[in-house]
Amino acid sequence: MLGTFKMIYKEEDGLKMILIEQGRLAVFICYLSLSLLGLWFLHYMMSLGQTEVIKIWRERNNIMKEMENIFHSLQESIITIDSDGV
Repeated sequence: MLGTFKMIYKEEDGLKMILIEQGRLAVFICYLSLSLLGLWFLHYMMSLGQTEVIKIWRERNNIMKEMENIFHSLQESIITIDSDGV
């Protein structure tokens, strides 16, 4: 099986031969720039997602505090009504 495996490039071919002399440098640069752009976009989306989650979590905490305040106000009003005998 290993005997039938052929290398695409000869072992003597260096990076200069593969990229520059065979005209593959532009393709290599395009793939490299697209890969770097993709990594940057992924990093941007992850950091944006993290800030959005933190913002939503803070809003959740604020809503819970408001609901607790409303609940305590309702408890106080019920206690006041019961004590007045209304």
